[in-house]
Amino acid sequence: MKKLLFILILSFNLIIYGDTINGNFNGEQIIYYENGKLLHKGNFNQGKDHAESTTSYYGDGKIIDKETKDGIVRYENGKLLHKGDFNQGKDHAKSTTSYYGDGKIIDKETKDSIVRYENGKLLHKGDFNQGKDHAESTTSYYGDGKIIDKETKDGIVRYESGKLLYKGDFNQGKDHAESTTSYYGDGKVIDKEKKEGALRYESGKLKH
Repeated sequence: MKKLLFILILSFNLIIYGDTINGNFNGEQIIYYENGKLLHKGNFNQGKDHAESTTSYYGDGKIIDKETKDGIVRYENGKLLHKGDFNQGKDHAKSTTSYYGDGKIIDKETKDSIVRYENGKLLHKGDFNQGKDHAESTTSYYGDGKIIDKETKDGIVRYESGKLLYKGDFNQGKDHAESTTSYYGDGKVIDKEKKEGALRYESGKLKH
């Protein structure tokens, strides 16, 4: 087993410093800008061709991203931009979180759910079943936290200013509703429709 300490000046004016074993990096590998500032740092285990951890830097020394077998974080101008948590070093993240420049969350996603925010307030939530591509249920929210609509495979409901506006009932997740009901702001029914026919109301009284 041959161990080599080397310094390599690349054609595009970067400098790499580190040890190798049988042609692969071992231990700490460091890349510098030509001006001597740190660009990239990686830690290798026993000469493997992939790093146990890597960190990249802007020219001013602030971190761009840092990755380990357990996760990755990315920054912009010193502020956290994205975070991904990995499960036992797998290629895909078990959860990811994105951030606004002020540190507030934009969205967070796991195999079971996704949530989105705007100005720190919950905007949308989707719940998944066992990591499937489509949501079992979704809920959207107004800025004050009140529900706009909620949809599942069995139906959909819509609200306005916290009051029920519309309800649709689905049969076994079909694309079209088996029945729909619309409401006035006071909760009285406007109309109710099924495949057998439609009923319409006025001031709570049956009209048609």
